[in-house]
Amino acid sequence: MRKRIGSFHPLVIFILVLLAVFCLGFVIIGGVAIALGHLLMRLYPFSLFEATLLILVIAAVTVNVLTRLIGMLIPPDLTPSRVGSQADDEELLVDFYKRIPTSRFYQTESEKTWEAWLRAEIANDIYMEFQDEPHAVSNLDDSQAQELSIRLSDLAISIVKRKTSARRLAISMSNLKQELTKQGQRTYDHSIMTLALGAINLNLTHYSPVLINIIRTRGWNEPADVPED
Repeated sequence: MRKRIGSFHPLVIFILVLLAVFCLGFVIIGGVAIALGHLLMRLYPFSLFEATLLILVIAAVTVNVLTRLIGMLIPPDLTPSRVGSQADDEELLVDFYKRIPTSRFYQTESEKTWEAWLRAEIANDIYMEFQDEPHAVSNLDDSQAQELSIRLSDLAISIVKRKTSARRLAISMSNLKQELTKQGQRTYDHSIMTLALGAINLNLTHYSPVLINIIRTRGWNEPADVPED
C-alpha cells in the first residue's frame, strides 16, 4: 500500500518548470497582443490599452470557438481518455519502486496469513520510504535496507498483535523505542525511525477495517483473503 508517488524534490522542479513555461507564454502572447494593438491603433481611434484588450478578447473567443468545433468534428473513439486513474497510479508505483520478494514473508498461499500479509505490506512501505529518502540509510546496501525494513515491520506487528482493543491502531515513537528495548535491540537513527513510523501508521490507518476485525477475532493466523500484489 502506497499513497505517495514521488519525493519532494521532483515536485519542486515540476512547479518551477511550470512557472517558467507560464511566464514564457505570457510574455509571447502579451508581446503579440501589444504589437497587434499598435496596428489596430492605426486603423481605429483606440488607445493602446483598449486595442490590446480587444485583441486579447478576440483571441480568447476564437480559441474557445475553434476548440468546440474541433471537439464536435473528432469522433468520440479518437478522443484521448483520462490520464492518471488510480489503477494507473498503482501500476506506476509497482514499476517505480523495488519490492522485497514475497518469499521473505510466505512461500505458499496457505502460509499467507493475515500476520504474514501485514508484515509484507508494512516492510515494503518502509523499504519504499528508504528509496525515497536514501540519505537515511546511506550506510546500508540494498540487501541491508531490506533486512532493516523487515525488522522494523516485525516491531510494528509485535505491538499491534498485543492490542486487545481496536479503538486506537496507530502507534507512537515511544512504542517503537520501548519495543526495541524489550527485544534487546538498539534504537536506530531518528530519521530511520521517523520514516518507519510514518509507513507503519499509514498502513494501520488504511487497513483499519480489516485490522479491527482481526484484532477482535484474534485471527492473525487465519488465511488472508486479499488479492495478490
